Amino acid sequence: IGTWNLDGRWDERHRALIVNTRCDIWLLTEVHPKLCDAYRRMADYHCHFSDAVMPRQQHWAAIMSLEQLDALPDPHI
Repeated sequence: IGTWNLDGRWDERHRALIVNTRCDIWLLTEVHPKLCDAYRRMADYHCHFSDAVMPRQQHWAAIMSLEQLDALPDPHI
């Protein structure tokens, strides 16, 4: 399990670290909306974002998993 506060930042270096580390699960905070593609995927990861967004338009949190995710309702709406 990897954890990371991205502070709304995102570029190829962030992506490379996540992909190359190969954690089964990433728990991320302050997540840039372009972390994953329109299909909620990045490389081999399935992505789930919190519904709520912060003032800079980043999501409060995200979970990335190598296994398919079953989304539950966001309790913080």
